[in-house]
Amino acid sequence: VFGQENKWNADTVIMNYVDKIKLLYAKDTDGNYLFPNIVFGATDRINDMRIVTNPIVPANELYVMDTTKGRILDRRRLTVTAYFENKDNIEHDLVTLVATERLQFHVRLINRDAFMKCSDISAALVALDPDLP
Repeated sequence: VFGQENKWNADTVIMNYVDKIKLLYAKDTDGNYLFPNIVFGATDRINDMRIVTNPIVPANELYVMDTTKGRILDRRRLTVTAYFENKDNIEHDLVTLVATERLQFHVRLINRDAFMKCSDISAALVALDPDLP
């Protein structure tokens, strides 16, 4: 309901890189590209949504979201630790620095529907257009 009343405006798709390539070069049963380059131009956007690839997203799944409905909370605390004894650091006069910062992506409960998951891209495409192979 909120999506239909324009409360959400999906602006980002997160998917696996292989699925992105499959989607951009998908064809219908007549051999026509679903998203031709002459119409869409750059391959990092689809239907005015930015495509972000991430290897953590499983194959054949994607996430669609309105990124304005969430925010990153930062504790403003960065921990930096220096290690002088790591294998042969002492012999080569080297130091290993490890920096840690804790962040959280926070979404208010009322906005949780602005972040949706598609568990099966193939089934979703067929549901949108039954003429797909």
